[in-house]
Amino acid sequence: MPVDQLLSNPPSWQSVTVGMILDALAPFQVISAPEARRRPRMRWVTCPDDARLSAGTEQPPRGTAPDEIVHVTSADGYATARAAHPEGLIVTCAPGGDAPCSDDRRAIVLDTDAPLVYVYLALQRLLMDVAAWGQDLASLVEGGGTLEMLLDASRDALPCYVFVADKNSCVLAQSSGVQPPDEFHRAISLSGFVSGAQGTGARLAAGDFTLVAGEGGCRDRLVFPLYLDHGYAGMVSMACPAEGATAGLRDRLGLLIGFVEHLCADMLASHVSLNIPHLHFFDLLLDDQRFDRATTRAQLEALRIPPDSWFKVVVVDIDEAMEPAKASLIAMTFLAENRVHTRCFLHNGTLVALQYAPSAPELSHLRTEAILASYAYTRFDSALGVSDPFSSISQLRYAFDEACIALDLRNAITCQRDVESTSRRRGNTFFFYEAAPYYFVDAAPKDEGFMNFVFQISFLPFILEEDAAKGTSDFRLLWTYLLNERNATKTAQVMYVHRNTVLYRIDKIQERFKIDLNDSNMREKLVADYRMFFLSQGKFRWDEPPSGTDA
Repeated sequence: MPVDQLLSNPPSWQSVTVGMILDALAPFQVISAPEARRRPRMRWVTCPDDARLSAGTEQPPRGTAPDEIVHVTSADGYATARAAHPEGLIVTCAPGGDAPCSDDRRAIVLDTDAPLVYVYLALQRLLMDVAAWGQDLASLVEGGGTLEMLLDASRDALPCYVFVADKNSCVLAQSSGVQPPDEFHRAISLSGFVSGAQGTGARLAAGDFTLVAGEGGCRDRLVFPLYLDHGYAGMVSMACPAEGATAGLRDRLGLLIGFVEHLCADMLASHVSLNIPHLHFFDLLLDDQRFDRATTRAQLEALRIPPDSWFKVVVVDIDEAMEPAKASLIAMTFLAENRVHTRCFLHNGTLVALQYAPSAPELSHLRTEAILASYAYTRFDSALGVSDPFSSISQLRYAFDEACIALDLRNAITCQRDVESTSRRRGNTFFFYEAAPYYFVDAAPKDEGFMNFVFQISFLPFILEEDAAKGTSDFRLLWTYLLNERNATKTAQVMYVHRNTVLYRIDKIQERFKIDLNDSNMREKLVADYRMFFLSQGKFRWDEPPSGTDA
């Protein structure tokens, strides 16, 4: 922006601070300077000692305050410049450090013999760069840009790793053009979550930076809390350079924070949620990136999720960009549920709820159905796709695919429900095990990894383990019961037990694994699990060893 177009009261980003000036003049060896936090901000630079610069057409615009101008002068011209501009900031070039202004609190003394024009051009470039940066940020905010865009536009002016986190310690945006400088920030970049007490903001006072000391060789951080409508909304954090953060770097971060606050306020005003993050680790898993066991475990721990948990995915059929208020409300409803732990995040605009618990029965379909029914999710007019429970977070992509398949086949599932006239309260919730029979008969090619995942997720191995430990035969009993179409009498005859024993043991299986054998889809899924188990073991009779082994 041409300097002669500056208004008499321009925005703050069309000016620089003393700290920024000192950073720009560092190559010229500053030997004395005023307090770096001194105000006001400077909006103009002149060089009265150089006739080519001082007599040109580019003069400070009318209305510019005298103390908002920087005057570059030699040691010999200092007295004249100070007399003419008693309120201005004087930059004096004094080779050898011999300057008559060492006691002037409004003067910067440089120990340099560089031509004055070099100093002038360095300050002029600083003003232009900051003004251009501020203009870019203002245009992004006015044009509906995102937090990520603000950080990307700041990587030249603020070459430090910066992230913005909400009050729940979920990262809303992070620098993409600056590499994380240490393990702490690399973990944040990967997981999208700030672990530990440093992410809570509990000790951050409103209105000023807090320097958080790095631990274990990690960089110090400058943290600024975001308070919107007098409530704590999150924080902006910057990794300090190895040599520490200068006052000028703090001021640049402060300029960026002003736009971040403005954008966050606009986001809240338009009901876009600040509490539905993009968790980078889950994004990478969903994009089929692989991690070793140690890395995966560390990321789950950073997200405060027990690594040995069982998981379940719920995908909400909603476009967060089109319906942000509804997406936020649904996410908050999931998070408010105290019967199961849930993490909500966005993936390509889709709202995903990742539920986790210590064991698979706690994530059973019956339990999920009861929870969703109790909140009457039908009032949201959004369909929900639900995966089967799974034991390894590395299989997140397959579980996500299951939930999406359930949504894609919702019409077929709905028709079957209508025919069955079931009293089950599922509403707009569709489970993959309901969609599985339709998916299997579809002639379209199937992903081998996905099919392996589908048939690995079964509680049959757990029944076998219990049978081996307790000397029971529930594995065979359930298979026989299913083959005889739930006829307890026939099952009892085959198993040589009393009919009441069959009914009792079947009830115990249903109770232990939270299943309902009145559900035809569940019965079909179990029969398919049994047959896949037999095929994988090469064993088709109870008294027959697996193929390839000695009898």
